[in-house]
Amino acid sequence: MEQRDSASSTLSSSSSSSSTKKVIAQEKLQVIEWEDFEQEVARLWSLSSALKEAKEKKQSLEEKLQSLIQVKAESLNRSNELEEMREKLEARRSVMERMSTRSKVAAEDARMQEERLRMEVRSLLVSGTALSVARKRLQESNRLLAGERGYLQAPKLAEDVTCEAAIYDFTSVICSIL
Repeated sequence: MEQRDSASSTLSSSSSSSSTKKVIAQEKLQVIEWEDFEQEVARLWSLSSALKEAKEKKQSLEEKLQSLIQVKAESLNRSNELEEMREKLEARRSVMERMSTRSKVAAEDARMQEERLRMEVRSLLVSGTALSVARKRLQESNRLLAGERGYLQAPKLAEDVTCEAAIYDFTSVICSIL
């Protein structure tokens, strides 16, 4: 027993140098008494079994750890893919919102322009009607002037011509706006 204690103390105190390795090797070659042989074999068998179990546990833990690392890597890859998809979706949503806003603005502009054009068409219709009435009066005046009562209708004719000129000026202003 004393030899074992001295061997273990020698092992722990000088395990770093090469000369110590030679001493350890010499101490490992110790003489075991026959009475202690059975006990020593049992101790070595127990240590060997414990070492084997530790190696098996280590191997099992390495396999589990490797499996967990692989699952974590796959999960991380999927997470990255989902994040990329989310970013693409957000970009598309942003584009759609901008297009929707532009569409609404364009629709409002078109509605306002349609309303403005409607008003201008109404104005042109009124002007056209007034022009048509003035033309009929002018034709009537020309016919009357050409006939026998032409002299009596001269003041009325002057008034119609003035009215016709005003309508013509109004129509030309409207057309220049368009």
